[in-house]
Amino acid sequence: AACASSDAVDGAESRSASRSAATSRRGALGGALASALVAATARPSRADDDVATPDASSAPESEAEAPPAPTPTPAPTAVPPVRYKGSSPGNWSVVVPGEYRRMSTEKPRRIYEQRTDCEPNCRDLQAKRTEETPLVARFGSADEREDVSVSVRGANTLKLTFLAMKDMAEFGDVDEAAPLFVPPGATVLSSSSRVGETGKGYYTWNFEFGSARVLLTAAVEQGNCYLLGQTASVERWAG
Repeated sequence: AACASSDAVDGAESRSASRSAATSRRGALGGALASALVAATARPSRADDDVATPDASSAPESEAEAPPAPTPTPAPTAVPPVRYKGSSPGNWSVVVPGEYRRMSTEKPRRIYEQRTDCEPNCRDLQAKRTEETPLVARFGSADEREDVSVSVRGANTLKLTFLAMKDMAEFGDVDEAAPLFVPPGATVLSSSSRVGETGKGYYTWNFEFGSARVLLTAAVEQGNCYLLGQTASVERWAG
């Protein structure tokens, strides 16, 4: 009986040890499964964070902030035309480009020269032409390659007459009057005549004189002959 009891005790201890080992194995396996589940749950979460907030340092250079564009230089403001008026001799006004400046008239350009084919009894007339200074105003560009001039002279110094001249037609037609206004040696390129709204006649000559291109317009008012000259170099005129 004693031997039987000892065997029973040994069997009971053996079964208890087996159950303890099995329980230990199940606990280890459960802990491993729990750790695997935690790891599997954490990895997708980190992947989502990577997609939502990419590293700024990995952005391509093309997405970097562009430097500010240079401020455009404003275009120069155009200067409006300017009107000038004069009252001695005669009443005149002229509109010239705003960038033109008024120039000296102390040494006017010589337009008229002595002529040998003068009509009879005109020696006094030629003397008046050379003594008189018709240029009353002159305006030019800064480089002095363009200018606008105003000249006023008595019409009877161009053609002898006892009465005050009133219209350019009294000099003849535009071609007949050309020798009185166009300097000798000039090449007349074109000429024209027109009548204004008030009935006043105007003669215009387009000619080259030396290296200059000139557009000269003449009109008569109350015995005075008014001349408007526009001059530029041949190269500037062609440009």
